[in-house]
Amino acid sequence: MAKAVQIFSKLTAAQVGRVIETAIERNSTLAAAEYGLSPETARRWVRHYKNGRVLECPDGSRVEPLNNAESSTAKDPATEPASFSIPELPDEELSAADLKARKIQDYKRRKEAYLARMWREIKVKISGPWGLACFGDFHLDDNGCDWEQLDHDLRLVGGRNDVAGAHMGDATNNWIGRLSRLWKEQETTQSQAIILLEDVIKSYGIHWAVWLLGNHDIWTSEMGYILDYQLRGKVKPENWQAKVKFVFPNGRESMAWFRHSFPGFSQYNPNHALGKAATRFGLVDLVIAGHEHDASEERRHNRFFNRVQQLVRVKGYKDIDPYADDQLGFPPLFEGHAALVVFDPDSTKALSFIRAFDDLEEGLDYLTFKRKARGY
Repeated sequence: MAKAVQIFSKLTAAQVGRVIETAIERNSTLAAAEYGLSPETARRWVRHYKNGRVLECPDGSRVEPLNNAESSTAKDPATEPASFSIPELPDEELSAADLKARKIQDYKRRKEAYLARMWREIKVKISGPWGLACFGDFHLDDNGCDWEQLDHDLRLVGGRNDVAGAHMGDATNNWIGRLSRLWKEQETTQSQAIILLEDVIKSYGIHWAVWLLGNHDIWTSEMGYILDYQLRGKVKPENWQAKVKFVFPNGRESMAWFRHSFPGFSQYNPNHALGKAATRFGLVDLVIAGHEHDASEERRHNRFFNRVQQLVRVKGYKDIDPYADDQLGFPPLFEGHAALVVFDPDSTKALSFIRAFDDLEEGLDYLTFKRKARGY
């Protein structure tokens, strides 16, 4: 008598036989998919079937093995004692049906998260003219970081209720790969960089509205986790870009596109990539980037959408960069570290609704003047 193999699937003998038949004639993946099984289960049933073993189903039905004429490996029923049966072990993997159900739910969750970040609303609670201080790449642990200027700018903005902050990415160097050799040339260790970063986030009293993760930040997942933890309760750091719709108390809205860098480059026009983005999306009022360690500011009149678009690139605080100077031919730039973008939601003119200043102090003076002139 042939040895019996117990199977745990709820299929009947007819269905198990169909799986075996399809697996033999076509392939095990196709055979298993019809009933939500794993391909390995179908292959195991075929082996039992060809080796002369009876497959016993939970409902009591049986799948008889191949006879001796069809399988050279089948045992002679007259000489094979049924002294034991081999149970079929359950799979540790999810079935195809369960995997598909999980994938569907995962996609729905990811799509919901993605759509929530497409022009997410930030409600401004301050009436009247309002400022957004946009800080370029900190690189706060780099030997060439102008910490005196960084500390000065952070203090200018900190504690003001009429100004929010935006960081354009690359808070630290976070060297990896072949660039790891630069750690030995850097005076600030990685642990000291994290201490400085936490101080910037927590000690200056800046209300952060946007915080981007640049290429240096996302080189390692650890730095992303550190920033996410340090900024918890303040702002959620966004990978590379943030599309924001500012909603002011009077109901007026302004769309701003923050991006560590935009695709496209021109050695003659630092705003080439930003202008391309503004042209493609005419409803945006502010297009701003960092990354290039360059500073520029430009206003464009978009006649098709009756608005003035402000293009800004902030340089950041890494003033001295031997590689950029010696190898690439870009000498240091000692201004344009940050910019202030002033919004005037009460203005009836597109020209005065938004205005950017690549000098932070000048922009703050303008904001103070505007608020006083409007009685705020």
